[in-house]
Amino acid sequence: MDRLVQRASFDLDCPEDELQIRSLGDEHTQGASGCGRRATYLFDAPHKRWLLNGVIEDRNSRATTPADKASVSQGSHGSSGGMTTP
Repeated sequence: MDRLVQRASFDLDCPEDELQIRSLGDEHTQGASGCGRRATYLFDAPHKRWLLNGVIEDRNSRATTPADKASVSQGSHGSSGGMTTP
């Protein structure tokens, strides 16, 4: 369960001691919540890792994905950053 707490702490941008983890039916499906956000994780047994299942729900605004969170933290200025889109 330590790996799940570490992963959820990173994904939810929330300290480990503020997270709550609970089973969502079986040991392979867990929910994590903290800092006004929550997410669902599935255990990938062959690779022995927890995977984010879906989007991170922000209770204070709209649901976000990790990519949305990164773009907000980096700041969006309407520029493509020098990258072109086909």
